[in-house]
Amino acid sequence: MDVHLDEAHTGFDLFDHLRTVGQGLEQRIVFTTGDSISTQTRDALERAARPVLRKPFSLDELREMLVRVTAG
Repeated sequence: MDVHLDEAHTGFDLFDHLRTVGQGLEQRIVFTTGDSISTQTRDALERAARPVLRKPFSLDELREMLVRVTAG
């Protein structure tokens, strides 16, 4: 899920919503971002404690990440 979805919403908003649903859906989230400089983004990623793919990433990196996330 991209960290920046649109001007009004972030991936963190959706992540927080999934967490409140309480079905463990948030455990399937992998964040993607090209924003590795913003302190706000770094802090939010740390709080979410989910895997992150930094843009640009390759298809191989995406596959490896999906295997890791779905294996657990």
